[in-house]
Amino acid sequence: MVTNGLHQSVEIASVPAGATVVIDGVEAGQTPLTTRLSRTRPHRVELHKAGFVTATRNVLTRDDTYMRQPVRFGVDIDSGAANELTPAAISVELKPVAIVTVASGDEFDQMTAAVLAADDLWHQGSISETEHRDRIEKILARFAR
Repeated sequence: MVTNGLHQSVEIASVPAGATVVIDGVEAGQTPLTTRLSRTRPHRVELHKAGFVTATRNVLTRDDTYMRQPVRFGVDIDSGAANELTPAAISVELKPVAIVTVASGDEFDQMTAAVLAADDLWHQGSISETEHRDRIEKILARFAR
């Protein structure tokens, strides 16, 4: 008898939503996503979204919760069902790709280049209007004096 099951649900979310989720090298969908992962081994979770730095998280296995139970079954230990995946929920705030510094070093030129880069991403459909607005506000706040 296997009491915990060989798989566990793991929730994956990102801000902004819509990031492509790759688990152990295999595309699994887009955030927000709930998926079932094997309890028998750790997993590597990558979140990709155009205009943002790829985020990587690890989902690890541990058996301490199961081992504290008063009644345990050997098959659970042998099969890996005794393991618990941690974290069971991943939430990542994706970081925008770094602002490119223009050769002149002039702050106005740097701000202009950053705004134009954000505009390009929006016009290409890589970011939403809301993401574009948020990015512009961050750029303006960075250069405000």
